[in-house]
Amino acid sequence: STNDKGYCILRVHNGDSNNNYCTCSLWCYSPDLDQWNYITDYPGQGSQGFVLYSNNDYIYMGGGTRTGTIYNETETATCDFWRYNIQTNKWEQLPDLPFMVRDRRTVNSSCTDGEKSYTFLSDRTLWSYHFATNQWKQEGTLLNGPYNRYNSPIVSWKGKVCMVGSYLGYQNSLSDVQLYD
Repeated sequence: STNDKGYCILRVHNGDSNNNYCTCSLWCYSPDLDQWNYITDYPGQGSQGFVLYSNNDYIYMGGGTRTGTIYNETETATCDFWRYNIQTNKWEQLPDLPFMVRDRRTVNSSCTDGEKSYTFLSDRTLWSYHFATNQWKQEGTLLNGPYNRYNSPIVSWKGKVCMVGSYLGYQNSLSDVQLYD
């Protein structure tokens, strides 16, 4: 969410004869009207597993994977990165992500502290994106715990990034808490 509205990205089947997943669309929820409205299609290549967060009047989105068809889930990694301006209703392409999204589980989670966003990947690396400079930086790597962590929520808390637990596969989960300062 940003400002006084909620936003959501939906992966939409375009209904063509090849059953391709073709678009992701941006929708906006207005609490005053208790109503969702279609805003625009996402111009990026990824259709799942992307980086996604908001800051002030912008929604940032990029990377992820593009699937073949609904019958063939072959994934193609993408690195394009976009910013949507809520006020002007326009997408702007930014420099590509500096990391490769290998599959739909590569991007674990993202958060923001207002000056930077943070993205935690399944290979245990933590990346930051600086809004003022449009620059990415690898902040660090978790020093312990398994690789291929999935669904590891992160939050920005008192100048630190806090990660809580993760999912490692069927009935395998972690309850660790790790702080990055």
